[in-house]
Amino acid sequence: MIKTTRTFSTGEQLHIFDNVFSPHEHHQNRTFVEKSFYKIIFGASGFIDHGLNLLGSVYSDDDLQKMGVFNNENFRHIADNYCGGYTRTSQWVTLTTYFSKSHFHPDNKGKTLIYYLSTEWDINHGGETLFCNSDGDVELAVSSKPNRVVAYDNYLLHKAAQISPGAPEYRFTLVCQFNGGVK
Repeated sequence: MIKTTRTFSTGEQLHIFDNVFSPHEHHQNRTFVEKSFYKIIFGASGFIDHGLNLLGSVYSDDDLQKMGVFNNENFRHIADNYCGGYTRTSQWVTLTTYFSKSHFHPDNKGKTLIYYLSTEWDINHGGETLFCNSDGDVELAVSSKPNRVVAYDNYLLHKAAQISPGAPEYRFTLVCQFNGGVK
């Protein structure tokens, strides 16, 4: 596993971890999410936001157990060391196509992990996750590199950039949110 830390001009940090899972585990994880049931994701208001056009699958703790991501020592290390002191409160997989649109948004108060489940991706395919600093200025773009996990404070505004029509596959991401106080 390779860790890179990027620091915003306003001091916040974004932690990027590459090669988190073995190639076999990553393939199994991708296969698992491909078999999930997807539906339109609801906006922050609780109602369908027709401007977003995102598909997602909400995962239970049992789903994550079956998928096995927390059985991986590297993923547990990231969750324990970056999200320690917070409780995992929600998790879902987002399926993004070139028809998908997203808006900048924060998550809640706590930490977020994003795991990119693509099997292949090229910078020309788009789909980066764009992050704003605490002043609201777009400052960092993180490529949707396969087998990458990004950890960040979830008050930071972020969104998925548009995917190129030439992208060879859907962009799948597992999102785990950690909120509140001590576990």
